[in-house]
Amino acid sequence: MDPPRTRSGVLLTTSTSRRRNRTVVRVDGEARARDAGRLEAELLAACGTTKLVVLDFTGLTFLGGKVLTVVLAAHEAASTRGHQLRLVVDSPAVSAVLRVSGVGALLAVFGSLRDALAATG
Repeated sequence: MDPPRTRSGVLLTTSTSRRRNRTVVRVDGEARARDAGRLEAELLAACGTTKLVVLDFTGLTFLGGKVLTVVLAAHEAASTRGHQLRLVVDSPAVSAVLRVSGVGALLAVFGSLRDALAATG
């Protein structure tokens, strides 16, 4: 089933699952400026309450600059509390945004959810 669309592109959808001391936030569609506030609220809440937050971008097809700023703010919020934010990325387009912006070098980025959850440290 294709994700919902609007005139300006594919809608961003998120789903969150919590278990013990970890939260997985799955993001699908296109992460554009219009989605930044909603995603920021979800990520900051997760980073404040769980030791490990995994941001699963495997369903993401576009990553805009405003949302990239939200990811950095969530990383900062997690780090301040001694928590971790990990990213899961398998899209060449999203990987390129992380690489070119330099954000990928600041965050723990994994190729699969399994690897992100299994990593220690």
